[in-house]
Amino acid sequence: SGSMKLNVSLENKKRKGEYYVEALLLDARGKEVDRSGKWAEFQKRSAVDMEISGVFANVEPWSEYNPYLYTLVLRLKDKTMTTIETLGCRVGFRNVDYTGGVLKINGNPTTIRGVVRGEMVTDNNFPTPEAMRKELELMKTNNINAVRVAYAPQHPYFYDLCDEYGIYVFDEANLHPCH
Repeated sequence: SGSMKLNVSLENKKRKGEYYVEALLLDARGKEVDRSGKWAEFQKRSAVDMEISGVFANVEPWSEYNPYLYTLVLRLKDKTMTTIETLGCRVGFRNVDYTGGVLKINGNPTTIRGVVRGEMVTDNNFPTPEAMRKELELMKTNNINAVRVAYAPQHPYFYDLCDEYGIYVFDEANLHPCH
């Protein structure tokens, strides 16, 4: 089984009213796994924070060997249930456990075989999507399953590709002492 918890923040800059936030989870074939939602009531120019959660039976776990991704779609609807805004992203379910010096992903012992990606980005000059894909394909070919990003944040497409290829991503913590 898998669980999901969404923390949704909404801001209304216009008029008061009731709006419905719908979360739709689709499997890799586009079949609906779950649909849930909540109503939010706005005063004029106000913000609302809400949580939408669910537990799902028989989820396909995401791992470096099987990077199975679901599609999560969020829809904002008005009182008549007319969709006002839609956004989506791909998500995966996984369980990470580190006990007794052993890292386990979905219950399986895992060894991290990683590289550092230290590319400097200047003036929003990112590598092309094709170059990022080629880079990750080369990593997978060489049995690399993790990348530490030295200059975060990376281009959002890079993170999407890591999800798609089954690459674990670690952010570098800048803990160097200042002198």
